[in-house]
Amino acid sequence: MRRPIVLYLALAALVASVASVALADKPETATADLQQRLTSGISGTAEFKLMPDGSVRVHEVLTGLTPGETYQSVIDLSASDCGAGLTAIDVGEPITANKSGKAVINETVAPVAAPLIVGGAFISVRQGSDIVACGQIL
Repeated sequence: MRRPIVLYLALAALVASVASVALADKPETATADLQQRLTSGISGTAEFKLMPDGSVRVHEVLTGLTPGETYQSVIDLSASDCGAGLTAIDVGEPITANKSGKAVINETVAPVAAPLIVGGAFISVRQGSDIVACGQIL
């Protein structure tokens, strides 16, 4: 039995409509204001942009770092605070602070990080196992 082409067209239109509504509801950008932890003096900002392929572009500017020291930026998903998430995603490779104690990070993280745009996520700066700065992604 052949199905009418109208049925297939209607189904395709419905799928396209649902997909566009789902994508339209998801914010495309988010930000975080990182504040010091452990009296580290480290602070900064982070901006997030959802890319068409589902990955997330992260831009961070950090200050108050110890020159020459290495740090790792981490996104905690489904979290109530930094370090308390169900999933931790490194933002690129560890970075080394410049002689002014500053660092700029520009990285793209995998699509698994996309839920951070919706909320319930934090970004932290870690030195070893210590969380030295933290901010909620809004």
